[in-house]
Amino acid sequence: MISQLNCRCPAGWTQLVVNNVVFYADCFYYQFSINFPGCDGSTILAVANTPARLDFITQLASNWTTVPTSEINVGLVRYDANSPWIWEDGEAYTAFPVFAQTPSETNTYGYLAKTNNYNWQLLSDDSLNTRQYVCQRRACDANHLCDLSI
Repeated sequence: MISQLNCRCPAGWTQLVVNNVVFYADCFYYQFSINFPGCDGSTILAVANTPARLDFITQLASNWTTVPTSEINVGLVRYDANSPWIWEDGEAYTAFPVFAQTPSETNTYGYLAKTNNYNWQLLSDDSLNTRQYVCQRRACDANHLCDLSI
């Protein structure tokens, strides 16, 4: 089925909801696998650049798994120690969320980790391969047709 009406997510994806209001532009998918093959070509790792997005992403990861999740990859990257941190959608990292520890020079990926008191914090390292992850894509609408059955 091809979407021709405004804003729906494909099967298995969840639309961004903040304060019980659906924000139509973004859909998210939590991947249980710790082997990161990458999000497919039309998706990116999730952007957690606001308190509402951070809460939504961490709740999605916490609620959609039968296996406890303590770490998830998100779309915060830099190319090397001299490069700025950026979100995979191209937005600059503006210090939210704040890194819990200063990234080392070799760290190029940001990820979220759950603390002992169940708060999530932003950490960094040099690999995507050991954590579960959340992908993000644009919702299907009249200007962005997509297959809702996938």
